[in-house]
Amino acid sequence: MNDLFLALALLSIIGLIVGLISPNLFKKIFKKRTNRKTTSLVFGIGIVIFFVLFGVTAKPSQNTKSDDATTTPSQSSTTPVQEATTPPKVEYQEIANFSGEGDKKTETFTIISKEWFVDWSVNSTAKDKAILLAYDLYNVNDKFNAVKYFTAGGDKTSDRITYDNGPGNFYLQVWATENNWSISIKQPK
Repeated sequence: MNDLFLALALLSIIGLIVGLISPNLFKKIFKKRTNRKTTSLVFGIGIVIFFVLFGVTAKPSQNTKSDDATTTPSQSSTTPVQEATTPPKVEYQEIANFSGEGDKKTETFTIISKEWFVDWSVNSTAKDKAILLAYDLYNVNDKFNAVKYFTAGGDKTSDRITYDNGPGNFYLQVWATENNWSISIKQPK
């Protein structure tokens, strides 16, 4: 049914264009004197009705992942995947653990698997201050293409970010104004 409404909407667009160019072609259909106003009105209303029916009968999107308004990952070369559920029952080894208050450049750590993740948590040390944590993930061999991660405000104080850009040697540049933070780097055993 959805395809039918789309086809009718497209035919209405074609009818509108033809009606504007040569309205006399539709004399047999309208059985009266045709003009541009009549053809524009009929086909314009048809376009609107068929597009609305197309939208109403469209199947719902299969993408059910909701975006968290407080988290905006962005990057240049690799997309981090945020997981809303607990990870599968796979054993992980901790590669590195960093913590601090404020800004910090971490030591280099080595990832040997393709997929790995960052567990982070943050606590504000100043009352009535926004929670802010941001970091750039750098591959030692490609310092100009950082993977960025940023969170601010809201109730979110921890998360797991999965990456698929291993293996390699990486480090983080962390920014956390007036916040205690902890970051754990893990990969499958």
